[in-house]
Amino acid sequence: IDISGLPQALCNNNCVEAMLEQAGFANVVSSFQTDEVGAVRVFLVSWPAATH
Repeated sequence: IDISGLPQALCNNNCVEAMLEQAGFANVVSSFQTDEVGAVRVFLVSWPAATH
């Protein structure tokens, strides 16, 4: 899942982990990557997790 348009201040590991946890994705995320332009790429554990 690609998430874009985030403020740069939120594109760090701690903030992204908190966002994913609050959104209910904590158990289905295998990893994520952040960048400096306000984008996050989230990798889920399975295809069904992506379609839920």
